[in-house]
Order: sequence, then structure tokens, then C-alpha cells
Amino acid sequence: MQYSSKTFLVNLKYNFDQSQKNLDWLFGSAGKWEQPPHNSPLINPASVARVVSKWSQLLPKNLLDYTPSRIQELEAFILDLESTLEFSGSLVNPDRILIIENLSRYYLATEAHVKFTNLLKQTEQILSDESLNDSSLKASYHHYLAIDFAQKKQYALAKDSFEQSLRLQVENCQNIPTPHPLLRDTLHNLSCVELSLGNTTAAEVRTRQAIALHRNQLPQAAIGLANSLITLGHVRSQQGRFTEAEAIYHQVQIRFNCILTNHPLLAHLKTGYGHLYAKLGQYERAKMYYLEAIAHLQVTCGINSPLLSTPAGGLAALDNIL
Repeated sequence: MQYSSKTFLVNLKYNFDQSQKNLDWLFGSAGKWEQPPHNSPLINPASVARVVSKWSQLLPKNLLDYTPSRIQELEAFILDLESTLEFSGSLVNPDRILIIENLSRYYLATEAHVKFTNLLKQTEQILSDESLNDSSLKASYHHYLAIDFAQKKQYALAKDSFEQSLRLQVENCQNIPTPHPLLRDTLHNLSCVELSLGNTTAAEVRTRQAIALHRNQLPQAAIGLANSLITLGHVRSQQGRFTEAEAIYHQVQIRFNCILTNHPLLAHLKTGYGHLYAKLGQYERAKMYYLEAIAHLQVTCGINSPLLSTPAGGLAALDNIL
């Protein structure tokens, strides 16, 4: 694993100026982080796998955090994860689950559909082996399968898979003091699916549950909290409670301005504004927000980003009116 990848991962997780830190003590040639267990040689496959797994703990836990610049920085390390999983006989089950979850997020973020599908098949094979079967892995499998369904707009299938994941995670929570970060993401994504199905009451329930978990896990969950609050604004807008929706959007914009400035989620907020003002008949104002959302996504995600379809669709609908 390259030194630059290591410094990037540590900086991403702990947000320090790496130019002012000497990290050789942590992950140099004999660094503490990479010391093999029981003084076993590092060339031992199990030791190498354990080192890669430890580094994968620093990867973002939320799909929202896989911004284009970060994806580019992580490419080299993802190759290490893929190689480690390929020889997964050296992995203990928690490490295997960790690597599968990280690769799932990366493949979804980069739209590597073939790799993602193959990873799902590999996970299914693992789950079919009773000696390797694990409820945490099963919960993760259903969560990422649901995201794939949702991206394909197969919302009924997505809802069913998210609910299966949720049931397994709630059972697992009974044995651990702090819920896994996946739980709040499952709740948030389930709320989005409910909203897409027109179930605004169920969407609000799931959104509020996600918000509560995000608030209990700040500051790490700040971007997730912003996202769930935006979704609550969408729920209010779809319920026709426009004043409340606008107030929520304003709250998010003010409170999370610093972390949204260079993040694709800002376009999600602006698109929400666009939808809201379009419903209120304030078409020029709606058009302004749609255009701002499109411009922001083109800068942060590129001109071919699939995320552009939502604000572009709103803008096209307005063009038919104006």
C-alpha cells in the first residue's frame, strides 16, 4: 500500500494537516499500525490481510462521502482491498465483512456495475456457507442490494431489501452499545424509497429515526444529518407543507454551509428548493435553483454525472411551462 494512500486515509478520517505530522511511527516500514500480530512475519498472508483490513477501517462509511476527488485518491487502495478479498481464506469474518462493505460503497459510488454485481454474487456464496454465515454480513448484503434496486428505480424491491437489512441490524443492536453506522444509512435510504413510493407518513417516520441516530453520532455523522434533514424537507414539500419545507432547507443551508460548499449534497438541497418553488408557482425562482444545482454538480461530479438528471428534469419541466 502506497505511503500517499495511507496519509490520505488518515487525513480523511482525522482531518489534520499531514504536512505537519511525521507518521513514520504509525505506518512506516516498522510502524506501530502495521506491526504483525505475535511478531509473525509480515509476508504471512494472514498478517498482510489484517493490515489491509485495519486500513480499510479509515474509509468513509457513507456513500455521500465518496466525492470525485476522494474516489481518485482511493483508487490505489481499492486495488489492495480487491486483492485481499480475492484471497479471502486469510481473512477472519469481521475483516471480510468490512472489506465487502467498503468495496460495495466504492463500486456504487463509481458506478462499477459489473464489479458490484460480482461482489453481490460472491457475498451470496459466502452466506450460503453456514460456517461463514454472519447476520452482520447478511444485513450489509441486503442494504447494498437495496441501494442497487433503488438506483434502478425498482422501489418496491428496494423497500423489501432495506426492511430485511433493518430487521437484522435491529437484532444485532441488542448485543452492542453503539449502533453500526449502516443502521442510520439504512433508515435514511428507506425513507427516500418510501417517499418515492408516495408513502409520506412512513417516509417521515424513517427520516426522524435516521435524524435521531445522526444527532447521537456527531460530528462524524454531520453530512448524514444534513442529508436526512434535506429529506425531511422533501417530505414536507410532498405533503404540501411548503412553509415548513422552506424553513428546513434554510436551516440546513445555514447550519451546514461549511461542509456543503464543495459537496454534491449542496445540489440536492438546491434541487429541493427548485421543486418547492415550482410547486408554489414561483417558476423563475425555481429555475434559478435548478441551474445552480446543475452548475454545482458539473463542478463537483463532472458533466456526465447521473446526479444531473434530477435538477435537469426539473428544469425541463419548467421550460415547458415558461
